[in-house]
Amino acid sequence: SFSRMERDKDSFAMEVCRPADIAEDAKDAFLTRYPDDEYFFSLQIDENLPYVAADGDAMVNVLVNLLENAWKYGGDERRIDFRIFKAEEEVCFEIEDQGIGIAPSERQSIFQKFYQVDQKLSRAVGGCGLGLSIVEFIVSAHQGRIELESALGKGSRFRVFIPIEN
Repeated sequence: SFSRMERDKDSFAMEVCRPADIAEDAKDAFLTRYPDDEYFFSLQIDENLPYVAADGDAMVNVLVNLLENAWKYGGDERRIDFRIFKAEEEVCFEIEDQGIGIAPSERQSIFQKFYQVDQKLSRAVGGCGLGLSIVEFIVSAHQGRIELESALGKGSRFRVFIPIEN
């Protein structure tokens, strides 16, 4: 899938989308796989969000990937907070966990293909190190950006910013 995306970078079907619809679809897809009876999950969507130009399915994939990572690396008492709000001329999709966190020395590398912070941990939770590189690729194709705040033992907060549709 990643190779196919890289070959055809303009293959995204951009259309005017409601950020709330993207978030709800991501939530539904995530909760189908990880029912919320074993952890705390919250979704907060600000009212009257502006529209974005996006490939809705691709953006759902971005958010599901980040939600799954929050679940996988969420520690013993998993808590996932998912928020969507307007930030300047962008819409921000924010996913925060209270898990193991990411060391400052690892933060740039996690977006590289096949990179995994801890091989033992990745074997335990699954994955091959492509998820965040796909996330970054899709966000970039949407003229967006991704930010990470993290502290070891305290969790991570990923923010995906997508420009508002004019």
